[in-house]
Amino acid sequence: MKLIYKNKIFLKLLVLLCWLNSIDFSAQSDPVDSLKGVLKNAKHDTVRCKALEILIETAPDGEWENFNSQLQKLVTENLRNKNIREPLILFYKKRLAFTLINEGIIVKRHGETNKALGLFERSLAIQQEINNKEGIAYALGAVGVIYQELGNNQKALAYHLKSADLQMRLNDEKGLAYTLIYIGDIYSNAGNVSKAIDYYTQSLKLNEKIDNKQGIAYAVNNLGVVYTGQGEYD
Repeated sequence: MKLIYKNKIFLKLLVLLCWLNSIDFSAQSDPVDSLKGVLKNAKHDTVRCKALEILIETAPDGEWENFNSQLQKLVTENLRNKNIREPLILFYKKRLAFTLINEGIIVKRHGETNKALGLFERSLAIQQEINNKEGIAYALGAVGVIYQELGNNQKALAYHLKSADLQMRLNDEKGLAYTLIYIGDIYSNAGNVSKAIDYYTQSLKLNEKIDNKQGIAYAVNNLGVVYTGQGEYD
């Protein structure tokens, strides 16, 4: 459930590596190895944070979790510094919220759903404090997913609708397409087939518009399940 927008990630990667021209990357063909070099050689914690942030999004399972712990430790240490000033406070709080979401994903894998909920809510509170609207939208969705799993569909729907509203205002079509699927799932589980079909269809159209093949597959699959349940096979 890591939030991955690949185009954004690799743009960040290219900018970071080009900016750090004091480090020789010519002998390194793997960008991940280059980023590990950044961690070792960077002179400022903000650079280390940016490198860790990209590593979290690009490293495989079993490895990105360690980078998340490193980033959380680094930002926490900096936020404890009484001499820190804006805009560094904003910079570090944004990344703290990011690590809390990821930590929630990790504990959720181990079945600690309530602990995950607490971490997602902490992340949401920080995102709201710093008014990071993209982060707010994602954290709202993460909380909504947990409430779905806990069986509290009323709360889940409220969080997903808030997330969807914010995503529409941000023109985050990819994020919105996934949120629409979650909303469709809630209505499907409640037996409201017409509403479920409506939201799945909205998601399908949006995913087709942005050519998100994974999202298309999810929407088509969910529509298929609903229609099959209704005895419609064509």
